[in-house]
Amino acid sequence: MKKNSQHTDNDHDKSMELVQLVSRIASFDFPCRVKTASTDEPLDVLATGLNMLGEEVEKKIGEIAALREANLKLGNFSHTLAHDIKSPLNTTAGILELLDSEIKGGDLSNLDEYIEMLKSLNRNSLEMVNGILEYSKTTVKSSKREKIALKEMCSNIVDGLSFVQPVSISYQIGVPYVHYNATALYQILSNLINNAIKFNDKDKCQLVVSSIQRENDILISVQDNGPGIPEEYRENIYDLFYRLNRDNQPTGTGLGLAIIKTILLENNGRVWTESPVGEGTIFHFTVPLEQ
Repeated sequence: MKKNSQHTDNDHDKSMELVQLVSRIASFDFPCRVKTASTDEPLDVLATGLNMLGEEVEKKIGEIAALREANLKLGNFSHTLAHDIKSPLNTTAGILELLDSEIKGGDLSNLDEYIEMLKSLNRNSLEMVNGILEYSKTTVKSSKREKIALKEMCSNIVDGLSFVQPVSISYQIGVPYVHYNATALYQILSNLINNAIKFNDKDKCQLVVSSIQRENDILISVQDNGPGIPEEYRENIYDLFYRLNRDNQPTGTGLGLAIIKTILLENNGRVWTESPVGEGTIFHFTVPLEQ
């Protein structure tokens, strides 16, 4: 009788654990598991089944949360995109109306000016569309990784952009090779280098690319000698379509840094900025160590 009594007590304790497990699953209180043995005893079989159910529900809850976040980002993206596309279209419509009115009145004195304005709006719109297409590529995690020579990739990017402005680049490479998706890394580095050249306010753009291995990742930095970025804007610059406009400075689509941030976040990395005003800007980003 004593043995049976102990057996009954154990069954009661296990039953209570299973009741608590069901309650936690129903409350989405994850992770939740109970210890079980691989036997044919009904309570062990039930415990195994409930553990599997808990794992599946936890997985589905994670998928739903990710989907909600993606939908929220899509909603914000669509709203901002509609606003940014609407603006040049309204400006174009206004110029065309003025142009039509003056032509009908026989005044062609401003024709060349209006045509140049329309060309500029067209270039900006095309640049925005191309940026949006690039951003759309970052929605898929970059899973294919390969060994990439960091210095060689940066040199190739600079060679393709140096016709815009004289550029000198130096290297402080502690980690010569990284394992990453080549297309993704090229997007990151080309955006950073292109921005450094585009917004540079000196006679010659000077870049320093460095890499060091840390405990859990590789830190890559791109430093320029440009005008710097005020501290209050250093978080905003990674937002979609955010433009840091300065007098006598070109403007971009506001997508390049958002693309960089999205790529890095989806690949377990991060990006941040150091920028003493007037002393240039350093963009730091991390990539995982080779698995």
